[in-house]
Parts: sequence; structure tokens; C-alpha cells
Amino acid sequence: MSAAALSEIVTQIITQAKNFGATLAGITSVASLYDARSYKASGYQPNLPENLKSVLVLALAHPKSDPEMDWWDTETGLSPGTQSLIEVTQKLKPWLQETYNMQTRSPGYIEDVGPNIFAKEAAVRAGLGTIGRNNLLVTPQFGSRVRLATILLDIELPPTGPIDFDPCATCDMRCRRACPQRAFESGSYTRASCKIQIQRSNEDTVTLETAKYGATPRTVIKYCRNCELACPVGNETR
Repeated sequence: MSAAALSEIVTQIITQAKNFGATLAGITSVASLYDARSYKASGYQPNLPENLKSVLVLALAHPKSDPEMDWWDTETGLSPGTQSLIEVTQKLKPWLQETYNMQTRSPGYIEDVGPNIFAKEAAVRAGLGTIGRNNLLVTPQFGSRVRLATILLDIELPPTGPIDFDPCATCDMRCRRACPQRAFESGSYTRASCKIQIQRSNEDTVTLETAKYGATPRTVIKYCRNCELACPVGNETR
């Protein structure tokens, strides 16, 4: 297949991903992930079968104006935003199979035994943004206020990134100052400090009735988003 034909396929996939509900989408190669800094720092390597060649990265905006998207239901173990991303992938996978005869697979968490990737590293290489000083993906359109999902594909497609984007270079790092556990005090992200805040959130559940969960009251966890919400990048009106 020609380069032009493959590029057109990428354009159509991204368009369809957005039609199904993704806010942003991009493509990168599996091979590009092996030198990603998160893998080097963690000691993990992508544990992917050889037939998987590309990664489709999906992002869903989580604006400040809609905090419920990020409230985790203790019964289902999902937030409304995560559930929405799952629904997008569930629509895209059969569409990719039917339209292009692509075999697809969804990766697990990085500690899982099966195929796994760091989604934010894939997002950087797919051109969605950069990893900021808050240790999160920072997108030009929405700052760090996005959540990610990925689909692995068995075809080599042209990447849509990375992009030349470094908003942190001239930023006053308000994200780091916003951390209640001072996880950046050493000059870089300290996961152990962040986990303290996660545990506190786990213990501080709230039972309420919300529009996104329906009429039945739910017990939810409101995880800390201070560093994410402090990021000045992105236009909230989009």
C-alpha cells in the first residue's frame, strides 16, 4: 500500500475516533515506544506480540467545569470519563476490523502480564502533546485535563507526531506548587508521595446523587487533580 493511501487511512481513523466521542486522537508505532523515558525510568519494557505494529491513542477532555467526569464510582471502579473512553474503543475496534480488516487489542496496565504500554508516552509520540513538569501529558488544546485510552493495531501506519511543543519551558510551575504532598520537592516527580494522596482519597469517599451516575446515589472517590487543574495550558471553552 502506498504512503499516500496509508496516510489517508490514518486521517479516516482519527476522524472516526472523534465521531465516536474521542476529543483527540493520533497514531504512533510500537517500535517508537522502546526508548521512551518512562520505560527507562521504571525498568518495564513494552510486552507486545510482534504482530502489533501501531498504537492508536485516544484522549477525552476532562474540563474543570465538569468535575463529575473524574469521580470514580466505588461500585463499578470506573469514572464517567473512563466509561466514555471504553465505549469509544468498543465502537472503534469492530469498525477497524470491518473497514480495514485490522486486528486490534487493548493493552492493560503497565504491571499486567499481557500487552502493556505507557499511554502518555504513546500520546507524546502520536503528537497529542508533551510530558510536562507535572509528570502528566500536556496537550496544546486542554493542558493536562485529558484522559487516555489506546488500541493496538496489527498494521504499520504513519505516525501523527511528535510535535514541537514545550509549554513548560517558560512556565512558573504552579502545578508543582499545587501538590498537597509536595511530590515535586526533590525537583522531579516522587510517586511515593503521590500515592499517599491517592490513599487519602480512597479513604475519603462521598455518597451523593449525580447526573452522570443516574438517580441512584453512588459512593464516589474524588481523586486529587491539583497539579492537573493548576496547569495554565489549554482553552477551557473548547
